[in-house]
Amino acid sequence: MFQHILRAEKGPLNSVEDKRGLSQLDYLSNLEEVLAPAPRLKIIIFLFLKEEANIMRISRETGLSYMAVSRHLNALLNKGIVGEKRFGRIRVFYLNYKNPLTIEIKKFLLSLSGRDGKVKV
Repeated sequence: MFQHILRAEKGPLNSVEDKRGLSQLDYLSNLEEVLAPAPRLKIIIFLFLKEEANIMRISRETGLSYMAVSRHLNALLNKGIVGEKRFGRIRVFYLNYKNPLTIEIKKFLLSLSGRDGKVKV
């Protein structure tokens, strides 16, 4: 998706850094890693629209297997994109807007949404 940008050694993307020292190139690389697998994007869009849900609901409403949802949620948890609340054995997941990358993903999804508020992917 962003390979042509990632190959560039120098340029405007490499020169702009945020407070943590991450360049825009780092953000693009992280964004691509998070959004590249289609099931992961499906889960992110689902959580964006529904705000929070457990694995079973995400699995049922996205058409993904329970194991696939679990695997992708764990990857998103490790990246800090998704947060988790526990109620006994039940785990409820939500998008973690404390993570700057999640905010960028939200902006991206909002740019894809139409007047009806539905994300067109």
